[in-house]
Amino acid sequence: MKKIILIILLTTIYLARANMSSPIIPGTMVATPFTSQFVDILSENIFIKLNEGFASANYKIEYRIRSKTGGIQIPLLFYAIDYANNFKVFIDGQEIQLKQLPYDKKDIEGKIYADFKYFFIDTIQYKQDQILIEESPGSNFQIQLADLKYFETDISEGEHVIKIEYTASSWIDTSDWVNDYTFRYALSPAKYWRSFGNLNITIDARNIHEIISTNLGNPTSGSLESMATWTFDKLPAEIFTIEYKPTLSSTAAFFITLGPEWLCIILSVLIFSLHLFWILYYRRKNKDVRFSRVVILGSIVLPFVALVSYMLFFSLIDSVIGEHASGRHGYTFLILLLYPIVTPFYWIFMWLVDRIYRRKVLVI
Repeated sequence: MKKIILIILLTTIYLARANMSSPIIPGTMVATPFTSQFVDILSENIFIKLNEGFASANYKIEYRIRSKTGGIQIPLLFYAIDYANNFKVFIDGQEIQLKQLPYDKKDIEGKIYADFKYFFIDTIQYKQDQILIEESPGSNFQIQLADLKYFETDISEGEHVIKIEYTASSWIDTSDWVNDYTFRYALSPAKYWRSFGNLNITIDARNIHEIISTNLGNPTSGSLESMATWTFDKLPAEIFTIEYKPTLSSTAAFFITLGPEWLCIILSVLIFSLHLFWILYYRRKNKDVRFSRVVILGSIVLPFVALVSYMLFFSLIDSVIGEHASGRHGYTFLILLLYPIVTPFYWIFMWLVDRIYRRKVLVI
């Protein structure tokens, strides 16, 4: 018996912790690179091809830069986590091997960190082993220096083209009945650039047969139903997002509108009516029986059925929504704690109905 109680307690704790977790399932987070104090970014071109189902997208980003000095240096620092496929960087058409920034608090005079300080100290703000990136006015998020990637190359003074390719995974917000999918790209590091040229963003949505949206406003040309392009001479947003919320069927929308609460109420009224009819029918046929088996059995079973149905209606609505259902509904099992409270009241009420009706049929 103690083992059973322990299993129940552990299961409850596990379910509670699962439901307390964040409703956001993180996807890929990439930021516009940090530039050294010797590099100007003349233009940034972002091309995004959304893949079918909105689970992933292929990013191709091109930077046209001008280096003020030649020689071996670290022109850019990249921030990219949780990307679905290889993060590739090309400079003037040649692929460059990326390295992890070997930041070590115990050796802050190490070569790479010293280079980092030398090239970037005037262009970004950092605190110990973290960098602040602005997410919205008055709101920042921190990135670890250890998450930064770099390449060291011998570049000549003048203009160069740096290209980046990777496959990103979408972020998933499960806080509502239907998942909300987004791709995110932080533009705010561009604030630290020595200069800001043109920013061109192109989204190829021809593989997506649903309505999508962005926080970029109306496109300069094209349409989000196929291919759209935006051109900016200043940052349009701290974090640029592409959002997709699946379209619901009329049946799913109807069930969500009712919700498990009203579905449970409707079912409860129905089974209450059937139980009442059964009690009256049984009493007409058994006038002299003191205690009605129908009252006893129904009063034990039907409150349990009604409460369990409330839990099951969540799964029913999820199945109607389909693959995009979030399935995140909190502690629905706690409804069963009402059983020892509801059952006595229901039993007493039905017993009174049966008693009053018995007196009536005995007179007849």
